[in-house]
Amino acid sequence: MKQTITAALLAGLIALSSNAFASADRAAVAVVDSYMTALVDGNLRAMKRQLSKRMKKERKRVLANTQYANTLQRAYTGASYEVISSEQVSATRAVVTVRITLESSDKVHVRFTLDGGPNDYTITSEA
Repeated sequence: MKQTITAALLAGLIALSSNAFASADRAAVAVVDSYMTALVDGNLRAMKRQLSKRMKKERKRVLANTQYANTLQRAYTGASYEVISSEQVSATRAVVTVRITLESSDKVHVRFTLDGGPNDYTITSEA
């Protein structure tokens, strides 16, 4: 009887930890989705909201360039994207990979690393 209760408690803990990671993973995917929507639309303000402080600093010049929005809109006209993988690396880090299909049918894969947590993920790298 004691072994049955222990096994049930262990199964419950595993389910809870799996659900916590799944939830965090969905939150990370939502941040990437917001970023990609903003990228395709050329919405620099919305893009910046998804970036970490370090990435905002690194991209400060380009994000301040009003012509960059037009460049993005032209580059991504007719483009679509989809999340092809996501992984919860730790409680505070997730990796999300996106496939962008350009109007020319060329495909580009982008791997985003996000840090934070379920309620405050930001993109910390893009490769």
